[in-house]
Amino acid sequence: RLSRERHFHTAFCGDTGYGKSVAAERLVYETTLHWKLKTIVLDFGAGWRKLMNAPGLEGRVEIRQLSPGGVRPLRWNPLQIGRSILPEVQWRAFCDIFGSIAKLGQRRQVHELRDALRRVYLDAGVLVDDPECRSDPQWGFVREEEMSGGVPSINSGHRLSLSKGFSAQLSDADGEPVGAGTPLAVLNAESRQLLAVHRSKLVGLATLYREIEEKLRTVPPRDSMLRGVLEGILFRLHPLVQGAAAVQYAAGEEAIDLNEIVPGGPTLRHNEEHSPGLPDGWGSVSAEGRGSGSAEGRCPEPVEGWGVAVLEGGAFLDDFSKAFLLGWAA
Repeated sequence: RLSRERHFHTAFCGDTGYGKSVAAERLVYETTLHWKLKTIVLDFGAGWRKLMNAPGLEGRVEIRQLSPGGVRPLRWNPLQIGRSILPEVQWRAFCDIFGSIAKLGQRRQVHELRDALRRVYLDAGVLVDDPECRSDPQWGFVREEEMSGGVPSINSGHRLSLSKGFSAQLSDADGEPVGAGTPLAVLNAESRQLLAVHRSKLVGLATLYREIEEKLRTVPPRDSMLRGVLEGILFRLHPLVQGAAAVQYAAGEEAIDLNEIVPGGPTLRHNEEHSPGLPDGWGSVSAEGRGSGSAEGRCPEPVEGWGVAVLEGGAFLDDFSKAFLLGWAA
């Protein structure tokens, strides 16, 4: 009934019991299975788990819970730069979306949030196209630590390891490899993006929370308006920077890249009789699922990854936190 080239936005409208959920599940199932799409479902509840048993999607369904204490909690850093989003675009978009969902005052609170996040990103060298970052004596160049496999933490002495072969991927506008001390302006766009992604792994919601707290401490007692503005932002951030949620949504190298959350990423093609194993880790397919024991269950050519990832809201987060995390993930 549907053609792939004309399939775009879809709305299911109707009273309770009319079959909206069943229709949506069927649409996700068949378009993913037959068109080999990468599908992400954002669910306030937990109604999509039946996809785990969907015929033909074995090993291609990943379910993650937003709530701390879930069976498979989503380990995600909302402030980590996406590999396909310019740092300045993500910086502004985060503040706009957070402000809209939190119902922050557009004229003052969003401005203060944007200013605080900019300072946080500049302190970590994330805004690689910003003149202030490029002229910074610490972050305006490719650092020795970044070439040798680690980035020093802002708040402690430990190092975060970078992905293998990271330094070899940095190059200038002509595609020539670069070394430590290379100005950011010399790097090509892909290399600057790669550097921004890795530097942003040092920055989390707790970093932003502390930055706003520090500013609040410097506000004169008589400036009740600014104090109210900053306290309102902190109130909204608080559920995500305390308790188990603080760990789940913290900065760190092990945080998932949402670009890779759909399981069955580029891998070896299985024949139709072979059922790949369930996802292991953050959306990767286990060695058993790859048919590594024999060559019978696979062909040598790689295929584009496809499958379904479901982000569940769960019952242990407040409505604002669920709405923000699902909205920002989208």
